[in-house]
Amino acid sequence: MRRRRVVVTGSSNNHGDRLVPETWVYAAAPLTAERLEAALRAGRACIVNDEPSTFRARGDRATDPAWHGIGERVDADREIELRWRGRAELIVDGESMGTHSGGLRWPLPTAAGFHARHLAARGGYSSDIYVNGP
Repeated sequence: MRRRRVVVTGSSNNHGDRLVPETWVYAAAPLTAERLEAALRAGRACIVNDEPSTFRARGDRATDPAWHGIGERVDADREIELRWRGRAELIVDGESMGTHSGGLRWPLPTAAGFHARHLAARGGYSSDIYVNGP
């Protein structure tokens, strides 16, 4: 089995007078076509609303104490710390882990194994944060 990143994207199906965005992409400023493409390829996107964009994670390795956002990789041995704004459903490897507020510490089911996590909030969802992944 080959593990690959999946990037969520969407469009508007609004039939009203104004366009309602469906995809939020987090690209470096100043925005250029190249930076937008790079952000999409890296998976720095949310669908329906931007609330899941607050999803952050950091691993338990002292060599990388930084927080990482959606579309990024986090390395960990035993657990990761997850944070976000508000209440959201945590999805791990495609399965719901329930609704939580603000974040939590999550033990890895297999030490240093690959796992993908994303958030669902207010009808929207984020791309994954990859743990020990590609």
